[in-house]
Amino acid sequence: MGGFLPIILLLLLLPYTGMVVAWTAGAALLLVLRAILLFRGGGCHPAMITALAVLALLLPTFWLPQPTPFAHVAWSVVAILLVVAVSRLFYGRKSVEDDYRGCPHRRLVLLEYNRILRTVLRIALFTLVLMGAYLYLQVETRWGMAVARWLLHFPALLLLVLYGYEVIRLEWVRRKMLEEEWIPITDAKGESIGRIARSEHEKTAPPTGLLPVVRLIAISDGMIYLSHYCECDLCTGDCYDTPFFSWLTTDREHGEMAQSLIDERFCGIKRLQPRFLLRYVHNDNGEDRLVYLYLAHMSAPDMILGDKDPRQGKWWPVDQIEEQLSGLTFSPYLRSEVPYLRQTVLLAERLKNHHE
Repeated sequence: MGGFLPIILLLLLLPYTGMVVAWTAGAALLLVLRAILLFRGGGCHPAMITALAVLALLLPTFWLPQPTPFAHVAWSVVAILLVVAVSRLFYGRKSVEDDYRGCPHRRLVLLEYNRILRTVLRIALFTLVLMGAYLYLQVETRWGMAVARWLLHFPALLLLVLYGYEVIRLEWVRRKMLEEEWIPITDAKGESIGRIARSEHEKTAPPTGLLPVVRLIAISDGMIYLSHYCECDLCTGDCYDTPFFSWLTTDREHGEMAQSLIDERFCGIKRLQPRFLLRYVHNDNGEDRLVYLYLAHMSAPDMILGDKDPRQGKWWPVDQIEEQLSGLTFSPYLRSEVPYLRQTVLLAERLKNHHE
């Protein structure tokens, strides 16, 4: 957006010649020479296109000693059309996509770029309509000159307002993008094939891939720590589940996410390292999710901080959980995980305690 500002300001200053025009022409010519000397291929730099546009818009002030308002408008439109043609030739769609290839939100940026380009083209067409109206009137009166001056300044004023609006809007979009969390869309092997905004995943249609979830089970002395949930983004009803779960985001690995989940609630002296158990696919209300299951084995139950209201957490014996496993007391995730935990981790813990 910064490249549009010199052209807009020049359109506003075009009727007034003098030192401003001379200094502007000198700066634009210097920029063009610098771009030519440092040219390394790979398309045309946007700054060079801006400088060429400035020089093209200054042509009426050099060729016509006393240019009429119509000449100003005509040369301005011709220069704009020339710059658009040069831009499409040297800085076309492929070059624009190459510039944003490393952008983390490249698709959104390209959509914004195309939207702004369409808006500018509409304004250019509107300017041509105003020129046609002026040619049709051709009134050599004070009223006609006033209309001509209005036709000369109106496109530049409109572009200036558009520039301010787009700068404010793009800054707002940029801040929203920085605040947004992105959930990767993966295949069954965990390879990323896309992503979706966390705030939009419930509003849009289910993706074709899997949404990854990180879950951590805290156990101690044959018990599992569970919390009560009325509703959350990973459960649909009143149930008990582990408090250590979260969507996996694009800025973290599943191991880092599991570590951060336990660090928030662990109050032991030595940092607890969660252990990865397995990766499985869980179907929740018709949506497949890729679950990374981790285990945090605590030597004492008091090494975990208690839940805050309105959630109430406590340690549940595994036998008590299995007695109510067929009902709706526990979350669907936990109901599918308890049999695996019973036959692996909890069984190994019982055998270890028995030999000791």
